[in-house]
Amino acid sequence: MSSVSHKTYNLGEDDTKKFRCAIERVVGTFIKEVNLPTINRIGLRYIDRCPIIKKDNRTFKEWYNSKFPLVDFEIADAETMAFRTIVKRGDYKLGYVETLTQVPPKGEYKLILDFDCFAVDIKASEYLTTTDALHVLISDEYAKTIKGEEGPLYRSMKEGSWE
Repeated sequence: MSSVSHKTYNLGEDDTKKFRCAIERVVGTFIKEVNLPTINRIGLRYIDRCPIIKKDNRTFKEWYNSKFPLVDFEIADAETMAFRTIVKRGDYKLGYVETLTQVPPKGEYKLILDFDCFAVDIKASEYLTTTDALHVLISDEYAKTIKGEEGPLYRSMKEGSWE
C-alpha cells in the first residue's frame, strides 16, 4: 500500500484521512479472504521534505538534530550530503536516511528525512498492533530529529507556515 493523500496515521475524527483505517480495510480484508496466518514483512515508511531556512551550520543545528558530520563539513559548501543506517529497535528494524539535496522545480535545498520501520514474521492477527508500534517508533525518531515541540520546525508546522 502506498499513499500520498493521508496526512495522519490515526489522529482526528475523520477515518477517511487516517492511514491506519486504510491499512485496516485493505490488509484486514486480504488476511480474512486468504486466511493468512503469518506476515513475512510489514512496515511503515514516511518521507518528509523539510525546509533549509539558511544553508549554514549554525542555522541547521538550530533546526535539526542531524546525523551529519557537521564538525568536519560545512553545509554551505555541500552540494549533497547523506547519512543512512538500519538499526534494531526492540523487535523491529528502523531504516533512517537523512539527505541534504536540491529539490526540483525551484532547486531549493531541503532536508529529506526517510524513515522505514518494519517487522518480520509476525502473526497476521497482530498486524495493526505492529503498525501502531512502528508508527510510534518513527514518530519518536522524527521528533528527535526536528528537536520536538521546542524546535522551530515543529512551531512553524503548528502555525501553518510550513506545509
